[in-house]
Amino acid sequence: SARAASTFPDYWPTETWRSATPESQGMDSQVLLEMMQAIRERQLAIDSLTIVRNGYIVLDAYFHPFDGQSKHIIESVTKSFTSALIGIALDKGHLRDLDQAVLAFLPKRPSDHADGRKKDISLGHLLTMTSGLETRDSYQNRYAGFYDMLASGNWVQHVLDRPLARTPGEAFEYSNGAAHLLSAVLRHAVGMSMLEFAEAHLFAPLGITDVSWSSDPQGNTIGEGQMMLRPRDLAKFGLLYLNQGHWDGRQVISQSWVEVSTRKHVSSVPISGYGYLWWVDPSGYYLTMGHLGQFLFVVPETRLVVVATGHLKDGQFFAPQQILDQFIIPAAASDEALAAQPAMNEALSALIAEAAKEPAEGFVWDAEGGGVAKDGLYTAVSPVPFSFRYPKTSRKARAIPGQIMAMTTQREGRFGASVRDVPAGVALAEVGPEVFAEDLRNRGSTVEVRSNREITLADGTPAYRTDMDWQPRRYFATRILLVSALLHDKWVYLTYAVPRDYHEATFDELLAEGSSIVESLTFR
Repeated sequence: SARAASTFPDYWPTETWRSATPESQGMDSQVLLEMMQAIRERQLAIDSLTIVRNGYIVLDAYFHPFDGQSKHIIESVTKSFTSALIGIALDKGHLRDLDQAVLAFLPKRPSDHADGRKKDISLGHLLTMTSGLETRDSYQNRYAGFYDMLASGNWVQHVLDRPLARTPGEAFEYSNGAAHLLSAVLRHAVGMSMLEFAEAHLFAPLGITDVSWSSDPQGNTIGEGQMMLRPRDLAKFGLLYLNQGHWDGRQVISQSWVEVSTRKHVSSVPISGYGYLWWVDPSGYYLTMGHLGQFLFVVPETRLVVVATGHLKDGQFFAPQQILDQFIIPAAASDEALAAQPAMNEALSALIAEAAKEPAEGFVWDAEGGGVAKDGLYTAVSPVPFSFRYPKTSRKARAIPGQIMAMTTQREGRFGASVRDVPAGVALAEVGPEVFAEDLRNRGSTVEVRSNREITLADGTPAYRTDMDWQPRRYFATRILLVSALLHDKWVYLTYAVPRDYHEATFDELLAEGSSIVESLTFR
């Protein structure tokens, strides 16, 4: 059957993956070539596409500006790691069974018992998104409840305090908050954070060493999202599941947990079956997916593992699944090796190389005072000539009113440049804490100026660096870094904004990234 334990690969990619031609693994490179052409023609905002068959990488494509060396945010794909870790905790006896009541693991407050039915919410209800809690925190509600949770200061208590819209176990409703509760449960059960538990019992056996995974204000690893890792490491997680939880002579997750968690337990949308934080497609494969087009597919019948990452908005979101169904599964034409196709392999390699290359013209902004971002350097010509450096994996973003350009880094740090007339009677030292801070107040609520100090740019120009905390309307609390300078009666400033929903170590890395961008401003 499609669920039968597959034949183990003849090596394990713990240290390094091996690559093979598509034909050597029974795949048709002509179909994969057509797939790469379709991605280009549809201008899909895919960042990476990794195809593994029989444990060998047969295609590993990275699309400018993403490179395969960087970690990629995987958003709600994280939930399937949470599922795996609950399974490992069960295997090790830290948890008894999925009928255990969630409230038994969590600190109690009187509000927990306002609705007596809450005591009936079980671990199984959280895993199948049938808790009944009205969190309203998914894409269907434009993440309204998600922002409320982030602003609450105590995410776990916030979720527990939500009213019950339905009796626990009655119906599926996608809930980020429900998945996050599992992290708090696991921490209580095993005596360490979910990240620490993962490092010891999941990442170490697979040789996954470079992971960022944020925590909530109480130090609970974020159970619903915020993991970053390399696409090839995500493929290892898929290969572990394809091989029924077995990895190189070790049963990392019990075979029974892999089978039960990737089987349909409840009817769901937008995919019609849901397991334990895994989606189950009616055609026989299972998958996990996240915001902006992060996908991991496991196709037992054809021994395929496919990873796609991206920045896919609106109608493009399901493009990776369409690509899987239309090209990748059909390309897996044989269980035996096919005749070699060197010319086709060469053409495929050329398309992959082309996808990774920066366009000759770079990213161009046509607005008045716009410019060009290319090879990690942004250059503006008018009305004031200036430049600054940025991480090469950053992508173009829509400029907000007043900006002449904007980009986002791989970790969603947003930066942009603006040129304005100098406000009458305002000294440069006052521009950040007064003029810019007032702009922020008009687009949010509180603004706290943390620091405002004079700096000297690399070209000797005097400037000011202002750091502010800002609460936008309906979004994460945000740290803003601002560098301001004056030239030819114009106020030129760079901003870098990073959401405050990261744990301290990650947040500090992002602030360092932001500082290097805004303080690289120079005039020519």
